[in-house]
Amino acid sequence: MTPAQWIPIIAAEFATADLSGAISAAELKIRDGLGGDKRPLLVAYLAAHIHTIANRSTGATGAISKVSEGGVSIEYDNGNNSKPIQRHGSTPYGKEYDSMSDDFVLGALVV
Repeated sequence: MTPAQWIPIIAAEFATADLSGAISAAELKIRDGLGGDKRPLLVAYLAAHIHTIANRSTGATGAISKVSEGGVSIEYDNGNNSKPIQRHGSTPYGKEYDSMSDDFVLGALVV
């Protein structure tokens, strides 16, 4: 499957959105060969993360920390906490990308 084919499966809310730019950006960030046959899925998760960040209100960063329904309000985590920082932890797609990509990182060899 291609990254574009994975998008409706992992991010149904983007099924009709044009993520071609986000997919292109993700393709540039993930080197060829990384992840083997899982690379298209890695690209899809990173593209969904990029698309989500690009469509947030100006200045909105971090993970969503509070959502209100009456009066519609969304608050984002400002990062001033003791939670471990993930590279792409501000969206669920980025968190999944981080989790998957960690499987392909080789640790230092200790002899």
